[in-house]
Amino acid sequence: MAPNFPENQQTGAVTEDEVSLLFMKWGWTVGRDRLDTGYDLCVEPETSHYGGARFLVQVKGTTQKRKSASLVAPVGRARLRQYVRNPHPVFLVRATPDGHLYWIHVQQWAKTNSHRLSGEGVAHVRMSSDYTLADRDQFEVYLQQVLSPPSSRPGALGTLAEERANYLNALDPRLRVRVNVRDGAEEHRLFANSENVEAHFSFQPRALPENLSRLDEALNFGLPRSIQVDNFQMSGSPMYTALGVDRPHTGTLTIEAEPRPAWVRIYPGREYSITAQELALPADFYLGRTGIAVSNEARNNVFRIDVRLEALNGGLAGGSTLFICEKRLTAAPIQQFKELGDASEWADQAYQQKMMFFELAVDGKRSRLWPQEVSNEMLGWLHHIKLLARIHAIARFLNLDYSLPFGYQISQEEANEIEFAYELLRGHRVSGGSVSILIEDAASLAPSKTPQGLVATTNIVMTLSGQDFGILPVEIDMPGYVIERIPDTNNFRVHHPEAADAWVIYKPDAPMDGLIRRKPA
Repeated sequence: MAPNFPENQQTGAVTEDEVSLLFMKWGWTVGRDRLDTGYDLCVEPETSHYGGARFLVQVKGTTQKRKSASLVAPVGRARLRQYVRNPHPVFLVRATPDGHLYWIHVQQWAKTNSHRLSGEGVAHVRMSSDYTLADRDQFEVYLQQVLSPPSSRPGALGTLAEERANYLNALDPRLRVRVNVRDGAEEHRLFANSENVEAHFSFQPRALPENLSRLDEALNFGLPRSIQVDNFQMSGSPMYTALGVDRPHTGTLTIEAEPRPAWVRIYPGREYSITAQELALPADFYLGRTGIAVSNEARNNVFRIDVRLEALNGGLAGGSTLFICEKRLTAAPIQQFKELGDASEWADQAYQQKMMFFELAVDGKRSRLWPQEVSNEMLGWLHHIKLLARIHAIARFLNLDYSLPFGYQISQEEANEIEFAYELLRGHRVSGGSVSILIEDAASLAPSKTPQGLVATTNIVMTLSGQDFGILPVEIDMPGYVIERIPDTNNFRVHHPEAADAWVIYKPDAPMDGLIRRKPA
């Protein structure tokens, strides 16, 4: 006799009843939708334990009689995307001819198989024989994880962000979104998965001078900028609707494009010379609507460079900005900034020639820009670079863990002290001027008005911006100096009868006892 309905429908209905009966034997409530919406069962486990939380079940039977029937559940891709978007946990239950019921959590499976959700047709969801409803304890341990309130789960924010991303990524295969949570608010970064993705957006920038300037830099020069906007809206994808950006919003719009690596080389003089010392700075090349920009603002360099050029009357017009990033300079010990040492000779040559020109290198192509005269303000800046280079060199030589404070100021006296120490460390014998030393005990040095050679050892304590910078052990050579008793006192004075100079040398191995000695004959 012929059955009233095909064998696969019979198997499906029987298996569905088997699963329903099993859950009811556990004391759980089982319901069914009156219309087929892709779910066979709605299950509510013990209310006293799970607080009324529910999960959905889609049952897959089999008509295969082989014992080796594969644990694979065929599911339409559109149906899988529907399951992933559902706020309730969705389980597939697969029945085998030998009576076993295997399960898999669809949303969890989708986290590692998101690439199988896009498109049309059928996806085959492979299941593990380790997860069977015959093991109720195992199933309930898993249910406890997925049905407990999100706030009670360890790592809940990360999990929710991942689930949110999975939900959004199932909406439009042309797009991919990355979800973060910051200060209690969602942040989204959108990426194109295909070339035919579209985004139609409109906004109104807030009419503040700095804000409009940032918008100009983003649009006309391609620089990455954040702009305060009102009435921001996007359309063209269901993902935009899910993100809520199809409705007017007020907030911050960040515009950025992928830059191309570049170099900016700055040469002293009017034209290239084989002896010219360059200042070479790695940077990024940006292309905008009306011009180009070469900038290293996104790089971690002490020197900041910004070159902007626009087409004008068949040529290029623009300008450049070069400065020291004080925030970066003061963020670490100054001996770490090798670029300061490299800039010393360049700054000296540019200071002497009072001219410089730029060269831009992008994609292996080099272009030289017009030379420009060094202004008086720039001359002062170059002198400051030379001073910073000397501070860097001294700190490296003496291995000083010194960082300039933010807002630092170097006095003229401190600058002179740095120049003095720099010459000493280069091995030079430096004039210390005519010195006069008051001593209270000269037992080892008999008073004598006859000029003779005397030496003293001491430490020079260097300061920068009012803070101790380092200690320099030195020897003071005093040729032709005399020792005289100061009348009516027990003190003595060391000086030169004709106020001649004493000479200072760096002496790291000299005894630091502060005594004055006669020089060996």
